[in-house]
Amino acid sequence: MNHRLWILVILVLAAISGAMVGEDIEAIAGGGIETAVKGTTVLRVGLVQMAIDSSADGNCQKMEAFIRQAAEQGCRVVVFPESALWCLPEVPKSKVDELLGRIRQCVAQHRLYCLMNMLYYEPGARRASIRLLVLNPKGQVIQDYYKLWYDERYPKAPGLFEIDGIPCAAAICADRWIRSVEELPAFAGAQILFECSANFADEWIPELEWYWYVPRALRNGVWVVFTNSAPRPHPNGSSGHGHSAVISPQGKLVASAGEEIDKLVVADLDLSQVTSEPLQRRQAHPPFRDFWRQGVEMLAGRSFPMPARESARSSGGKLKIAAAQMACSNQLKENLSKMAAMTAEAARNGARLVVFPELALTGTDADAIRSVGAGALTEAVADLRKLAAKHGIYLVCGLPWLEADRSFNTAIAIDPAGSVRTHYRQLWVSRPDLFVPGSSSKAMWFEVEGIPSVITIGAEDSLNELAEMAAWRGALLHLHLANHLDTDPAERLLRRQLWVVMASFRTLTVTVNAAASNTAASAPSREGVAGSGGGSVIWDDLNRSSKRSPTSFAPYCAVPLAQAGTEETILYAEVNFPRENPQFRILTEKTNPEMTSWYAQGTRVIFTEWSEPLQKTASF
Repeated sequence: MNHRLWILVILVLAAISGAMVGEDIEAIAGGGIETAVKGTTVLRVGLVQMAIDSSADGNCQKMEAFIRQAAEQGCRVVVFPESALWCLPEVPKSKVDELLGRIRQCVAQHRLYCLMNMLYYEPGARRASIRLLVLNPKGQVIQDYYKLWYDERYPKAPGLFEIDGIPCAAAICADRWIRSVEELPAFAGAQILFECSANFADEWIPELEWYWYVPRALRNGVWVVFTNSAPRPHPNGSSGHGHSAVISPQGKLVASAGEEIDKLVVADLDLSQVTSEPLQRRQAHPPFRDFWRQGVEMLAGRSFPMPARESARSSGGKLKIAAAQMACSNQLKENLSKMAAMTAEAARNGARLVVFPELALTGTDADAIRSVGAGALTEAVADLRKLAAKHGIYLVCGLPWLEADRSFNTAIAIDPAGSVRTHYRQLWVSRPDLFVPGSSSKAMWFEVEGIPSVITIGAEDSLNELAEMAAWRGALLHLHLANHLDTDPAERLLRRQLWVVMASFRTLTVTVNAAASNTAASAPSREGVAGSGGGSVIWDDLNRSSKRSPTSFAPYCAVPLAQAGTEETILYAEVNFPRENPQFRILTEKTNPEMTSWYAQGTRVIFTEWSEPLQKTASF
């Protein structure tokens, strides 16, 4: 069976498994899809940024008004935030059913699709049920999905639904953390990923903006639609932050709201922009391809036996880390000299680990990389081993590595005795003219003072699932090496967005970038641009706090313990490491137990070697 046919079969199975409760789904013919002159299919969506009241009747009336408004503006889909129909415990189930019936009748009257969200209490329940119903233009329920996050009552991921034949999927708020809800549907063919949230006011971080949603769109090549409650207190006393948004498959902000109260945001989604290239790239290596295939089949209802789970052990304890934001030259000896000075400084300051950027030994200039020989690189590694042993420090750095007729974008980790502990070759490459992909996720791994640690390299490694899968297996320290030149503020923002998501899986994450190179290197490997390069950060997500400090993003994403500007510098952080990364347990015990065998398979894939590297990878 070829790949396209296989995906079609999975989509059909997913649609069947996601069918609604107690009703037959009738086929809905077109009507709301607009076809442009060039044959481009465009879907108009309306995002309701709604203030949620304590009156269930009031919420219902407001929702009916927004459905009418969306229909008048030509929307084919109207999307409400999490818990929009908020029913307090004293609202009887009969009243809840009556209000839901009114919404369905209104949807049918105006003949559009609706992602309708509600919160209510089942008779005798001490905890509210949070529910998303997808309604078709006849008011029929075509998907019934209960929020999974930390709620063992509802273990099943919802899978796909269709809007006029367009495969889609939705997540409710914190279910964005669950790969089988938030992202696996994209591998099953979803072209639009909706998120319906009631995010708290302090979840909006102005310097990071839509940091969950832009990376999601980019790594899947799909439209991302985020609808959030308005910045007004909810009935439980919390407040939303607004900022509903539509993100294109290219990661561009197409439409958004600010902090308006009761606003309808209308946007046209051009489905021709959806691309399968990011997903194909992420499935390029056999173990990852099989992993995602198993996930899609489980989403469609197939079960798999539980594999033995891989789990890294941690000794815990305190560790001081140095991130050396170094300006790279295209002269290997100059870089070695600078690394020697920065390593000595880090050791004097009590660091047990010093981390240098991607391609720190040669810089990024293609001619410099091509001209360096295998012998020179071998000698340089020998010098680095002596350097680590001299100062009794762990040393991690990036370099090109030559083997036969192949060149790899590589990182090495050296221990305080001067031994090379691992030699990681970047799995997804952005410069196929220079490098071929590596063939071992196992090579990501080594230990620092008994702390399970992983290394990743470059933009591609920060855009995919390596960080989270490593956390499933027990990684507590993540070292990410970059050598990225930002040419404008949008690029700097995107880099920060990618990094903070990558760092938010209960690890200590070091994202070290090369400094702006126009002043600190005699033969810079790239043209320096004012305000470009640098921006290294040491992120803490080891122990999430329930309260936010003035400088903390917790408990919703990683915290920047130390961060740099553009110039050459060394960042330091001293942290206590726990004995366990709880990410696997959080996902499988109370959140998404039905997918436990898939998460367990992921712990094996992230520690795998396969026979040969791929000879070609699509560029980023």
